[in-house]
Amino acid sequence: MAAARYTPNLNHMQRFGDSSFDLFKLSEEHNELRAVLRDLCEKEIAPYAADVDENSRFPEEALKVLNDTGFSAVHVPEEYGGRAPAR
Repeated sequence: MAAARYTPNLNHMQRFGDSSFDLFKLSEEHNELRAVLRDLCEKEIAPYAADVDENSRFPEEALKVLNDTGFSAVHVPEEYGGRAPAR
């Protein structure tokens, strides 16, 4: 007599290809933030990237733009000089 072969039930896996399954879907706010940062980086930071790489220098232009727009130190609490709210 042959042993029974296990066949896993993968019906739940079909949802991962379903666009209505939003486990990994980013919020609209997150997508807007990504778009703003992408535009900022393409216009204000990317033009200096080759020179920064070729001359092994610190990207002062990027730091200035990020500081001026409020996107620097967003992971550091305000109490330590960053822009993130304290938790």
